[in-house]
Amino acid sequence: MAYARSELRLAFRLSGDIAALAIPGIEEPVRTDGLWNETCCEAFLKAEGEAGYYEFNLSPSSQWAVYRLDGYRGTLQPLDVGRAPVIDCTASVQEFCLQAAIDLSLLPAAVKAADWRLGLSCVIAEASGAKSYWAVNHPPQKPDFHHDDCFAVRIGAAQRI
Repeated sequence: MAYARSELRLAFRLSGDIAALAIPGIEEPVRTDGLWNETCCEAFLKAEGEAGYYEFNLSPSSQWAVYRLDGYRGTLQPLDVGRAPVIDCTASVQEFCLQAAIDLSLLPAAVKAADWRLGLSCVIAEASGAKSYWAVNHPPQKPDFHHDDCFAVRIGAAQRI
């Protein structure tokens, strides 16, 4: 993970029997809803102390979605991000990597200036139809990427210069 000049760069790496996974094939890199119904990497970003947050869905297909939510599991409001996230994937027998560069230049100035909390997660669909939910941190009962416990990565504004 890196941040440079209003761009958030993320890398997600899956290791194991990659052939057993259902990884979407390359599509036109357009905004698409419902990406979390298949293998999808996600990032959630909120300014420290705020209830509202942003959700970034990044598919191996190169399709993407960005939403603004006013609070926990609020209404998904599509967000204009300036330019589409750039998604690049590589795969081998034992490893799959999704790298993304997300333009954050259109976020409000107060959000860009604040300390951040990030949630990083993946929905992994298997060829068998099974799904699993992965995150840096989960809340106690069940996976819930929107739960405050999932915003486990803290990045100070001074660290993003």
